[in-house]
Amino acid sequence: MLEATKLDAELPVTIDGRTLPLGGWLASHREVTRPSRALIERIAERSRDATLRGWLEPAQSADLRLALQELQVTDLLQRFRAPWDGEQLVRALQPLVPRLYSVASSRREVGDEAHLTVAVVEYTRGGERRVGPGSRASPTPRPVPRCVLSSSRTRAFGSGRRQPRPDHDRAGTGVAPFRGFLQQRIADGARGRHWLFFGGRNRERDFLYQLECRST
Repeated sequence: MLEATKLDAELPVTIDGRTLPLGGWLASHREVTRPSRALIERIAERSRDATLRGWLEPAQSADLRLALQELQVTDLLQRFRAPWDGEQLVRALQPLVPRLYSVASSRREVGDEAHLTVAVVEYTRGGERRVGPGSRASPTPRPVPRCVLSSSRTRAFGSGRRQPRPDHDRAGTGVAPFRGFLQQRIADGARGRHWLFFGGRNRERDFLYQLECRST
């Protein structure tokens, strides 16, 4: 993104009274993968590109949907060149929202740890390697910002699955909290049967926690 806009990563940018280097805003505080319609509108205004303006017309809504699904922010900045300063670029981008994951463990089994099930986003487009900013985040010695939300809060965010009931009788859930559910059952000595209908297409690649499920 810096290369496409010819901006300096160390350029100080102040937004709502907070000053950070431009590189800091892009690395930790702004969505730099998935574009929004608002961003495309800003790029169209600044680039004055007829193709991009056309995407915003009702007659070409299919082109806009395809762009939002397949293109990343950098693709747009590289293809539709326009003059930017640091503040303009940061304000055009959406704030980075939390990546939400269900806890895949029971404290009865793992103590103060919390296990997560993360699908790594990694693919190639146009010969260029693309990765997910959350799933491919490199481990670092510094603490990772985190928060814990109840299942009712995560539904408000448009996320995940219902959590299993503590009585072990009936539960509807995804594979991550189901693993924690199994660990809790073992710790509690529960004896009822449980079922997992797994939707993965490839048994060897997609059957997560296969050995643990078989052992219980």
